[in-house]
Amino acid sequence: MASGCERIKLQGRGSMSRLTYCSTLDDAYFFLNQSKSLSGTPSIRPLQQRYIRACILHSWIALEEMLDHAIQDLEKLGKMNGSPPGPLSQKLQAALKARDASAFSPAEFAARRKVRNLLVHHVSNQSEEHLLTVDEASRIFQYCLDHIRAVYPHSVTLRI
Repeated sequence: MASGCERIKLQGRGSMSRLTYCSTLDDAYFFLNQSKSLSGTPSIRPLQQRYIRACILHSWIALEEMLDHAIQDLEKLGKMNGSPPGPLSQKLQAALKARDASAFSPAEFAARRKVRNLLVHHVSNQSEEHLLTVDEASRIFQYCLDHIRAVYPHSVTLRI
């Protein structure tokens, strides 16, 4: 498994289970916890914003990485025929449907993805920089983690 993800097979009680670690997801979790540990002191704000941005970006990268692996597994099971063309939202929706997982909310996806897009595609005429919050980072991290776990067939575990 490429892209910083590692599968570990576990033997136990007559069955085999598999844990998956994704270093990009671990990084997102690390940056989230770092941002939570900082106080609201103005001098700390630039560092906290850096951690929040890193958490958000790593969360989305981890979702994209694990979605690719999930689609490969779904292809092997005959539930999908290749990666669907189009944007990430369509790929995620198709994988969730193939897994018979939770319903996909385009509005929620768009709201969460908008924060990431503002970081990646910065608007130069923006008069004031939007300060991100730890709560925003937490919600985005949890959204990405929940969707990773919904589309990926093996247990995805964080290394803390």
